[in-house]
Amino acid sequence: MKACTRQRMTYIAGDLLAAIVATFAFNSFRFRWISGETVEGFIRWTHDPHVAASYVAFPLVYIIISAIAGFYNSPSLKSRYDILANTFVSSAATSLVVYFAIMVNDSFNERLLHYSILLALLTAFFVITLLTRYIIRTMLRPDLKSGRNTYNVLVVGNAAEADSFADRIEKANARSGYRVVGIVDDKGDAKSSGRKVYTFDEIKDAIVGHDVKAFVVHASQNDVKQSLETLNRLYGYGKAILLPLDFYNLLTSRPKISTVVGEPLVDITSSGMSAASTNLKRMGDVAFSVIAIILLLPVYAAIAVAVKLDSRGPILYRQERVGLNRRKFNILKFRSMVTNAEPDGPALSCAEDKRVTKVGHYLRKYRLDELPQFFNILRGDMSLVGPRPEREYFLRKMMDRAPSVCTIHQIRPGITSLGSVKFGYASDIDSMIRRHSYDLIYLENMSFSLDMKILFHTVNTVLTGKGV
Repeated sequence: MKACTRQRMTYIAGDLLAAIVATFAFNSFRFRWISGETVEGFIRWTHDPHVAASYVAFPLVYIIISAIAGFYNSPSLKSRYDILANTFVSSAATSLVVYFAIMVNDSFNERLLHYSILLALLTAFFVITLLTRYIIRTMLRPDLKSGRNTYNVLVVGNAAEADSFADRIEKANARSGYRVVGIVDDKGDAKSSGRKVYTFDEIKDAIVGHDVKAFVVHASQNDVKQSLETLNRLYGYGKAILLPLDFYNLLTSRPKISTVVGEPLVDITSSGMSAASTNLKRMGDVAFSVIAIILLLPVYAAIAVAVKLDSRGPILYRQERVGLNRRKFNILKFRSMVTNAEPDGPALSCAEDKRVTKVGHYLRKYRLDELPQFFNILRGDMSLVGPRPEREYFLRKMMDRAPSVCTIHQIRPGITSLGSVKFGYASDIDSMIRRHSYDLIYLENMSFSLDMKILFHTVNTVLTGKGV
């Protein structure tokens, strides 16, 4: 079992035990406050099926809420403040759910007593769970110092220069368990003082052999193109990519702080959204897509018939796109062009594109050709809202002129985006870059309310036919 999984299971087991103890403490308080009976009466009361069920239901609710709040996403990197904040939020949410679902109908009418019961529930969960989590964190600390549960990273860059950078990373981030297990040379220099140097062809072996969690790129501001090429090659390994703050600012022109302790590094493979927001966004995507697919089945059938009768070729069109962490996937669309529409290689569409079929024109105008992408969402390829996924060919052309394009792979691409509603279709590289500026704005301002605004404007686009 990997160290991260072992830590996650340890915290879950600790939370379950703490929640059971908290439930017992709360039940004891609740019984004594309401009835005032003796211990014998409490023992008889605990045999009630509803009371017995609370020792299962309450802890499960707490674990589910903690998971949604993101506590188990990266347990090894939790600071004391992270634990305190997450425990309070999870305890408060659990208390409200339990109170309004179960205890709000208790047979007493005093408002003060209701508040006291709710406060006791919150206090029991917060204090006992927080104490348990701090104990587990303290138990795991020696593992960081001994090297058993470390956050292993590979430093990528010129081996002759990256070694001193690696020393600084380990020293500054020692409290977080950072451990540099090697250097990946991207300059052809095989020298390093004491650390194992890997080539790009050996990265997979290094990842498996050392359970590597992330790459720390020693990027050069004097050779941005080389550094961007390095980033592109690293995305495919599915690991976090950390950049020095000054180079990240060079890419995006947006100052951004990543940490208040240690060496400031920016993870360009994860967005600024909290773990809780990310989990809730994914849950909302899945729930909305399931409902949409069910409701749109008649529309799917009608469009499929129309596409088939209009022109020869398949109903659905599949095209490779680049998504989260540069993972490639096949995007699904209703076919809106003739078959073999790109005989001379990748080509963008324009307003009077003769390759677009008659039915395809209306599908594109009302964005109906995008409807099959709800299945992409269920598969985890896409989200409802996010930067539109591009093809590798156009991404490389864009990156030569706008290095910040590499940052859009922090999140899942979307069916719709801020660029889609503000800019529309892009017919050349220049317009794609201008549309990309909206993606940067979205990344810096991601929120539930912004997603709702984009979805509202998307629905308006569909209803009014302003898709082209």
